[in-house]
Amino acid sequence: MANPRVILFTILLTSNFLWAQQTTNDVLSACLVKLGQISAINNSTVWPNYGCYEPTSYLNSSVKTEASESEAQSAVKVDGVEKQVAQKNTNETQTAPSKLNSMPIIIGEEVLLFSSDENPVKKVTSLGCVTGEISIVEKCYPSVIDELRSGKTTIDQMKARVPYRFDIKGQGGSTVEDRRAFEFHHENFARQDVGLTIFDGFHNSAKADSYATEIVFFPRSQVPSYQVKKDEIEVTLANGEKMIFDSKSGKIKSGVLTESSIQKGKPGTFKYSGKNIMIQATGLDGHSKSYLSTAKTATITKDGKSCEVAFEKLWSRPKGDQAVHFNFSTDESFYNWLEKDSKCFK
Repeated sequence: MANPRVILFTILLTSNFLWAQQTTNDVLSACLVKLGQISAINNSTVWPNYGCYEPTSYLNSSVKTEASESEAQSAVKVDGVEKQVAQKNTNETQTAPSKLNSMPIIIGEEVLLFSSDENPVKKVTSLGCVTGEISIVEKCYPSVIDELRSGKTTIDQMKARVPYRFDIKGQGGSTVEDRRAFEFHHENFARQDVGLTIFDGFHNSAKADSYATEIVFFPRSQVPSYQVKKDEIEVTLANGEKMIFDSKSGKIKSGVLTESSIQKGKPGTFKYSGKNIMIQATGLDGHSKSYLSTAKTATITKDGKSCEVAFEKLWSRPKGDQAVHFNFSTDESFYNWLEKDSKCFK
């Protein structure tokens, strides 16, 4: 006859093993489910708003820097990554982004400078978007699922990153098809391709077409940013000028750009009242054609005067999976062209 103590010990050991195995399976299942949720970014233009992706202002950071007035530049380390901080005469600091796993990190609530003049990426970058601080704001990033899976980055590190683009849903209907959308983009944080794309709805039918407008503001001195302030969204453009949106309707309230009402099948009208330079080009967008393919001319506005030039003078054209780039990666090269070769403002 078997020893009762041995039998009892065997039962306890077996039950503990089964409990441990079940717990491990539960944890693995939960992880796989979460990875599956994160993977959804690869299959959608809207990033799923799951619990671990709490919306955070990309201008908020717990890391701050101080530089003495006598230092023109100083180097600091955040999470083991060196950043260069440029000191201005007004004792304000500008942050030159350093790259951590392909995207820069902001140091404090400072102006973010461009990481390069020329955009190093020649192909179109696919982005996924997550809802921002309010429902009409979205922040868009390249897919990071591979980095998360491999352990090269963490959720906390990702949340501190600056988006490649932020969008504001403007005036129009309740559906995306009938609503104006403002996309403030700065691909790879390069000066060359910073700009604003305005889509007047998203139609692709025989009855109605959509128009889109590409806008570039000069000088291109900083990465565009925004702040949500009560009933307003304050956008700081690349040239430091402002656009103010109503946080409920998405309409432009004030600032250097005014807009016409959105009308189906007709291009929007946008007028610049700032003190610098604005370029805009509008084209039909739909039926498998990009507005960057159909736009014929571009309008340069300076000191209240306008000049029209051929689209190809300022942008490349879409070709396969190749990204469209602005022809001038530095402001100096654009100003030289404008003065010597454009035949504008003579």
